[in-house]
Amino acid sequence: MEAHTPKRLAIERFVERERGRAHGVQVRIIDEKENPIVRLETVDTNKPVKALDVHTRQVILENEDIDDTTKQMIRRWLASL
Repeated sequence: MEAHTPKRLAIERFVERERGRAHGVQVRIIDEKENPIVRLETVDTNKPVKALDVHTRQVILENEDIDDTTKQMIRRWLASL
C-alpha cells in the first residue's frame, strides 16, 4: 500500500484533469511505501524519461485537492513535455 495515499490520489486526480498540457505524453505516477516522494514519470519508449519528484510532506490538501503551489509546479512540468 502506498505511504501517502490521500495525497497520491489527489496528485493523480489533478494529473488526469491536466492531461492536455502533456501534449499527448502519458504520465505514470509512482509511489513507494516508506518513501514520501511521489514520482511523475513519462511513458514513451522513443524518448528519454522525464520525471518530476513531488515531496508529499510539502503538499497541502485542501478539500481533497492539492494546494495551488503544487498545482503550478505540476502544470509547468506537464507543459515542458
